[in-house]
Amino acid sequence: MFLEKGAAQREVKECKINKRKGGKMYKHEFQFTVFVNHKESLIERGLKGLRFRKKGDSFTLDMDCTYFHVVPFQHQPRSSLNGYRCYCNGSIEGATYLLDTSFGWTDPEVTGILCTIKDDDKTQEDWIHHLQNHVHCHMVDARGLFRYKKTMVSIVPEGICLHLHAPKGKKLDTLKSLQEIDSMRENISPLKYDLFSFLEEEDAV
Repeated sequence: MFLEKGAAQREVKECKINKRKGGKMYKHEFQFTVFVNHKESLIERGLKGLRFRKKGDSFTLDMDCTYFHVVPFQHQPRSSLNGYRCYCNGSIEGATYLLDTSFGWTDPEVTGILCTIKDDDKTQEDWIHHLQNHVHCHMVDARGLFRYKKTMVSIVPEGICLHLHAPKGKKLDTLKSLQEIDSMRENISPLKYDLFSFLEEEDAV
C-alpha cells in the first residue's frame, strides 16, 4: 500500500525534518481508539490484503520513518463491536489516510484520539511550569493534569499527551479532531525549525 502522492510527499518531508539536526525538536505519536462491527478474522484478512505484517496479536505497516500499527483490544467489549488501538507517527494527512484505508470499509467509530508529544528540550518539571503559565491551561491535578479549553492535557514520562474523546454514544470526526489537536499543539508548544536548513530542503524536494 502507498500513500496518495500529496500525502506521500508530505511524509517524506516530515521524515527529512525529523532526521535533520537543528530541525524539529519533538516527536509525536497519534493513538486512535476505533470500534468496528466486524469479526476480528475479517479485519485480519483485510489488513493482510493491505500488506500489513502480523506480529503477535498486532498488525504493522512500516514506511521509511512512518509507522501505522493496529492492535486489537485484549478484552473485547460485550457487544457486536470489536475495539482496536491504532498508533501512527505520521502527519495529520498521512494518519487520516492510513486510518481510512485500513478501516474505512468497515464504517468505523473513532471514539478517542491521543497525541503524545516528546520535546527533547523539556523535562516533566519544565512542562508543568510551562502549562501553569499558559493562558488557556488550567491545572486539574498538581501531579500533571491540565485542561486546555475542553481538552485534557496530561504530563507523561515521554512529554505531554493531548486527549480528545467523543461524548458517550458519539464518534469523532477524525480529520477535524486531528486539526484541533495540531492547533492545540501549535498553541502550547510551537515547532522549532532551523529556518535556513528548512528552506534548503524545501528547494530539494
